[in-house]
Amino acid sequence: MHRPTRGAEDARFKEADAAAELRLGILLNYLDDYMTRYGDRILHGEAEFKAEALIRLAGWRGELTEKQARELRWKARRHH
Repeated sequence: MHRPTRGAEDARFKEADAAAELRLGILLNYLDDYMTRYGDRILHGEAEFKAEALIRLAGWRGELTEKQARELRWKARRHH
C-alpha cells in the first residue's frame, strides 16, 4: 500500500483549505447580494424567520471577523 509523503499530505490539506476559503468567499458574496435584495424584510421580521434563526437553521457554527470576511469576499471576487 502506497502512502503519500508528509509533504504531499500537507499540500493536499493546503489545497483543500484554499478551496474551502474560496467557496466561503463566494458564499459571502452571494449573501451580500441576497441581503441587498431582501435584507430589509428579513431584518425587520417580515420574513417567516428572522436572520438569526435562519443562520441557526442553516447550521452555521463559526464566527468570522469583519477583516476575515472582507478578505474572503475579495479573494472570491478576484477568482471570478
